[in-house]
Amino acid sequence: MSENKKQRYSYSKLGTYHNCPYSYKLIYQNHVKRSNGVYGVLGSTLHSIMERLEHNKISKEDALKEWRTEVDILDFAGELNFPTENAKNNYLKDVELYLEYFKPLDFTNKESLVEQEFEIELCNVTIMGYIDLAILDHDKKEITIVDYKTSSKSGFTKDKLVHKCHQLMLYAKAMQLTYPDYKIIETKFDMCKYGRNKKTGKVKERKDIPIDKMEEYERYFISIPFNKENYKVFEDYVSDSLEKINKAIYENEWKPEINMFFCKNLCGVSDNCEFYQKKNKYKKK
Repeated sequence: MSENKKQRYSYSKLGTYHNCPYSYKLIYQNHVKRSNGVYGVLGSTLHSIMERLEHNKISKEDALKEWRTEVDILDFAGELNFPTENAKNNYLKDVELYLEYFKPLDFTNKESLVEQEFEIELCNVTIMGYIDLAILDHDKKEITIVDYKTSSKSGFTKDKLVHKCHQLMLYAKAMQLTYPDYKIIETKFDMCKYGRNKKTGKVKERKDIPIDKMEEYERYFISIPFNKENYKVFEDYVSDSLEKINKAIYENEWKPEINMFFCKNLCGVSDNCEFYQKKNKYKKK
């Protein structure tokens, strides 16, 4: 590698090491081809739909049809593999209700950037990625950043929020560097599985909202401010990640993190992981 050419990382690449150093080795050192589990496939499908639905380029009816077609294809192929039947039914119902009662954001007199590609220099490496949605108010010189999530909100509790929002801090910094005269006024996750009561503010999983009450609920966003303190936490995360990755490469030591839910449902290389296979084989006995 040229001395002038910086190493390139994505947010997901850094996250891979934190989830399991051994999976990082398999993917980025051994170049093992990854598979995409049901959460990854359906998450990508929903993102693709949202790119068009948010901007009225597709109707809610067509969005639902496209979603259901993808679900049917996976089901027919035997790849609709959720951890449990209950988890499958709840996930699919939540997303269907989100699409059926979807109301787009207001883009009046604003510019919206979809899947905006970016690269920034940080900790002597290049961090690259794509922003789901950036909304620019050129009159007020303000920017709002939105990222769609089908995750459960339990992982976004107050003590975990700043760490869950590393991704938003990265996106905000990228937009700040691109538009230095603008202010980042909001960075938020659109928690697709949930609705927020317009009057009480109470949040419910969509499957638990009575159909006749659905119009009383709106999209549920989790926000975190883009400020020096929160960005510093993200910057420290990147620095710490790179230090650990470089140390693992130098020492050729990659500790596996065996979490059976993650390994089975979220890891794309568990089929090639001897540690998971051994644990899984033992568990089945």
